[in-house]
Amino acid sequence: MSFNSINNNQALDKGMQGVHVMRRLAKQDNAQARQFFEEAIALDPHYVAAHALLAMTHLYDVWLGWSTNPRQSMAQAIKLGERALAMADDFDMAHSLFGHIYLVRRQYEKAVAEGERAVDLNPNSADAHARLAMSLTYAGRPEEAVALFKKAIRFNPLPPD
Repeated sequence: MSFNSINNNQALDKGMQGVHVMRRLAKQDNAQARQFFEEAIALDPHYVAAHALLAMTHLYDVWLGWSTNPRQSMAQAIKLGERALAMADDFDMAHSLFGHIYLVRRQYEKAVAEGERAVDLNPNSADAHARLAMSLTYAGRPEEAVALFKKAIRFNPLPPD
């Protein structure tokens, strides 16, 4: 599964615009990214990555303290993430998303399991390796985390986030 596996170029463009602004990790950019992902889904309801990324915007609201209603934001992230998994259980980004959800919920072993699934699905993904490494850090396994962070840096020496 990738951004290129969709047939609607307008939806793909909206998704890429959303990724670009979302990676700045600022509250207003996260809100703008959410709008881009919603537009992408309106153009192509089967655009799995847009569902997973839209879920991530809600999760970032919780993770970074931007949400006025964290429970509602988390519920929205889970709902959208489940939709992405229902469309494509083999999509690494959706599993990384759930790893991050479990991390926020302090369910570290579940976070690690989802991160491992994401890496298994896409062993060349810098983001999947970095998110798994973050989960391992919180799970008290820093040595494993360092090795994965180094691998993520090799895959993408100029990471956006």
